[in-house]
Amino acid sequence: MSEAESTFKNEQVPGRLTWTWLAGIFLFALLVRLFHVLQINAEPLLEVLTNESFNYHQWATEIASGNWWGQEVFSQSPLYAYFLGVIYAIFGESLSAARICQAILGATSCLLLAGAGQGLFSKRVGILAGLGLAAYAPAVFFDGFIDKSTLDLFFLTLMLWLIGRLVIEPAGKVMWIILGASLGGLILNHGNAAIFIPALLLWPVVQFRSSGRAPLVRPATLLIGLVVVLLPVAMRNQIVGGEFRLTSTLMSTNFYISNNENANGTHQPLRQGRSTSKLIRADATRLAQHDAGREL
Repeated sequence: MSEAESTFKNEQVPGRLTWTWLAGIFLFALLVRLFHVLQINAEPLLEVLTNESFNYHQWATEIASGNWWGQEVFSQSPLYAYFLGVIYAIFGESLSAARICQAILGATSCLLLAGAGQGLFSKRVGILAGLGLAAYAPAVFFDGFIDKSTLDLFFLTLMLWLIGRLVIEPAGKVMWIILGASLGGLILNHGNAAIFIPALLLWPVVQFRSSGRAPLVRPATLLIGLVVVLLPVAMRNQIVGGEFRLTSTLMSTNFYISNNENANGTHQPLRQGRSTSKLIRADATRLAQHDAGREL
């Protein structure tokens, strides 16, 4: 470790979050979320899923019934469907079980953000960040909603926590691999998160440029974790559908929905009344083949 890194490390660790604080933040966040889940489970209207929630529920049901591989290229980001599918396979098609699991994951995100705040700034910042997210109403709401936002938040806070650790201890290769894998998980859950790839690869080069080590070692290690997560999905898409897609075909369909001559700024199905992911994919294929004048 260079003198600059050693000095920075000493400045960054004036005090660490104790287990009492960590347990308190987690339990507070979990209790708030479980109370919310208890309240919404008593509302029968929330058992009726619509739009993307319904699409993911259907997909997860197929996965839980044994269709883990699928027959075509993913038309939506797949990770949340498999997350739900595992829950359904264990507990049955229970929305309550899914919401409780998401509450636990959301509370874990609060813990990770507290650790990130402590690592990047100070113990006080970590406590405020963790408690702030624990009581943040939109986060609590979406942790009880059948939606991929819970996984988005988990991977984002995990990445921030890892960055906070790596700023202090940059030598750990395993941590760089896990950081890359965390970004891969976020991309599998929300494809547009791929925009973080160049920023995250450039960050260690800039952050540790005075360390005296090979500047590309850390980005290359991070890239290993990213590839380990994304490559199997891309290969699976190639095998089942003949397309080497890192995640899904969602970007091209959304681009058309947002920019065709009838676009109005909202997410409209390509044909009225056909809003499930399978129907949208079929309609997109039909439109593309019509415009191309041949089978695609």
